[in-house]
Amino acid sequence: MDILENIIKHLSKAELRFLTHFIERSYSPYKEKEQQRKDLELLKRIRKGASEEQKRQLTQSDNAYYRLKNRLLNKILQALQIQYLHKNPKVTFYHYLAVYEILKSKGLHKESQHFFFLAKRIAEENKWYLHESFLYDEMLSFYKGNVIKDPLPFLRERQQKAQKWKQVRRLEELMVLTRYKILTTQNYEDDQEAQRLLNELMGYMNATFVLESPEVHAELIEATERTILRTKNYPFLERFLEKIFNDPTFKNTIEQFPDLHIRLTIHWANTLFKNKKYRESINKAKELHKLLETHPEYLPKYIFFYFNILIVNYSVLSPQKALKLTYEALEHPSLKEHSYYRLFTLLNQALLFYQLKQ
Repeated sequence: MDILENIIKHLSKAELRFLTHFIERSYSPYKEKEQQRKDLELLKRIRKGASEEQKRQLTQSDNAYYRLKNRLLNKILQALQIQYLHKNPKVTFYHYLAVYEILKSKGLHKESQHFFFLAKRIAEENKWYLHESFLYDEMLSFYKGNVIKDPLPFLRERQQKAQKWKQVRRLEELMVLTRYKILTTQNYEDDQEAQRLLNELMGYMNATFVLESPEVHAELIEATERTILRTKNYPFLERFLEKIFNDPTFKNTIEQFPDLHIRLTIHWANTLFKNKKYRESINKAKELHKLLETHPEYLPKYIFFYFNILIVNYSVLSPQKALKLTYEALEHPSLKEHSYYRLFTLLNQALLFYQLKQ
């Protein structure tokens, strides 16, 4: 599947509605409307799963077809940028930075600085330390050729923040190294270097600069949890998850990131199953289902895990009920679209038939 088709597949109803209006408003009154509607027709055919031949029928040559695809892709990207311009702070941040670059290239230094400081304010409010570091480096470069005010306060501020940026970079490096170890080490629990990395990682959990930034805090929680998961020390993992969900500071961070909240809940339920706490695991699955109801945009992505947690637990407590749940899972609309998840559920079903001697 190419980039265009994959992006279209993941557009929400609201995004598709906005895109359609955006494309229609871009039509030129001086051209035949039917000629301009080809991009919308291509969008429609891609969404309906049309064959390559059916899509190519919209144009008379390969070059025209590829130009049409590129035009549609560009319009989708433009529409997404406009739609999320003031909804997503990072999109807004990069927008202001782009405007700053454009105005600076025109020699409009004072005007460009206005948008630069808007971007800087967003980075500071959200505690994006590495973005801040980049902005201060950019400002230093700007001052070299355009000293429009006293640079000394800026330089002092940069020096004060430098130590924090150094700590953040070390933490980022540590998370990357730890992830690499997770993926490449066979016997993680016997690897002293891997254990040292985990201990250093956990040492940052209550660092002030980490707690100040929900984004950095969330990344660290996830990196630490995945590292412990890799060790297969499930009692320790259960204690770790219980601790962070019971700590108001950690819980507040987790709840700001629904995707992370859902994934940690899945891991917690699976950990309870591994520790043979089946009823607790089932209760955690119910919590997961409530989360998916609260954030329905994640339901297609994670509903399989909800069913799987129930099935594996009931395969121990009540195999007949587990078997019934496999049928329910296979009928769920979201699972019908994922052949891998369907196959996994069918394998669980087969094991249950064998267990029940049916």
